Amino acid sequence: MIKVNYRTHGTARLLKCLSKEPISDTRLKQLDRITDSRLLGTVARMRIEKMAGYQEVLTLI
Repeated sequence: MIKVNYRTHGTARLLKCLSKEPISDTRLKQLDRITDSRLLGTVARMRIEKMAGYQEVLTLI
């Protein structure tokens, strides 16, 4: 089981640290497996942006 710090994985924080490289279709498909309601807003935004946030930056914001 993966532990997630929900404070650092919100949609607003994602937008502050987006990668410049797009997420591959394979990676986007993997988002389908995320079912935690606290992450669904972020997942939806990642699908729209087709970008991920840098985890290292998420912990600094």
